[in-house]
This record gives sequence, structure tokens and C-alpha cells, in this order.
Amino acid sequence: MATTTSESLIYQIKVKLLDAPVLIWRKLEVSSEVRLDKLHLIIQTAMGWENAHLYQYILPKLHQYIVPEPEDLAEYGHFLASAVSLAKFLQAPKQKFRYEYDFGDSWLHEILLEKILPFDSNVSYPRCLSGKGACPPEDCGGVCGYEELLAILADPKHKEHKHYREWLGLEKGEQWDPKAFDINQINQALTYYFG
Repeated sequence: MATTTSESLIYQIKVKLLDAPVLIWRKLEVSSEVRLDKLHLIIQTAMGWENAHLYQYILPKLHQYIVPEPEDLAEYGHFLASAVSLAKFLQAPKQKFRYEYDFGDSWLHEILLEKILPFDSNVSYPRCLSGKGACPPEDCGGVCGYEELLAILADPKHKEHKHYREWLGLEKGEQWDPKAFDINQINQALTYYFG
């Protein structure tokens, strides 16, 4: 019987956007050895973000891992996300840490390790197993701005209603659905970028 190594382990993680006015989360399977910089790109793809802003990981009782210029690392006491893997910080189910995207809007996500599974050669990783909710639009002002955006879109008489519809690129009769979630579209994108 072959010994299972850390390279052959698959982590089932739940990535949840915190404090959003509607539930927004993705359940993903990724390699335990995925580097944190690549995990950032996987999260961007699965959640629906555009990778247009800086990010950081906020780890309990440890340094924060971000991607500044290498010469800035000593000054800020951080490490490059490309230098560490997910397995360094998550070794058992129920362990978690946070991921922040866009320091202006401050989209905080919780990353929770739900299960550790054996590698399955018949599966293309990373993959999305389930999820809920549409990703908020980039640069909408964080949780409070998104809440306000949803309220304005729900009120056709609001003075900003037309402006926000145009900003979102909504056609006549088209509505923004904050509960929209398309697992097939997400898995196609994950396969295209990482498969």
C-alpha cells in the first residue's frame, strides 16, 4: 500500500464572503500544496472577482502574507504568498484564516478547511462543488456600498437607479440578481485557467 504524501492530499475548503447583505460562498477542492498566490487566483475565479486589486491573507497568531514588491518585505514584516503553501497553515478540519481582497473596499473572506481527501486522478482540480450568491461588482464600495447598490437597484424611483444600471451594464428589462450562482460557468473557468 502506497503512503499518502502531502502532495496527494486534496483540501475541501469553504470560502465565504463575510458581512455581505446576502450569503456568498464557494465550496472548493484544491491541492493542499497550492501556493497562496495561486490560491488567490483560484478564489478570484471561483468568487467572480476580477483580480484588479491587492490582497492579503490574515493568519491567526502569524504574519500576514501579501504580495508587495520583494524589497518591501523586510520593512513590513511580511512574506511573499508565492513562498508558502496552503498546507503550512491548514492541517486539520475546522482550521481557518481570512483572505482580504481590495484594501479600499476591504472584502473579507473566511477560508475554512472542511475535509482532507485523497487525490483522485479522475478529477480535475481545482473544482467548485457548490456555492451561493453572486459576486458583488468590483469597486462598489465594500459591504456597505453593495448594500446601498442593492437598495437602489430595487427602487426604480431612486435618483441613482438609472446611473447604477448603466454602471453595471444592465440592458432594458435585465435585472441584477444577487443570488445568482452558476457552478458550470465557475468550473469551466477553473478548468480553463488551472486545468
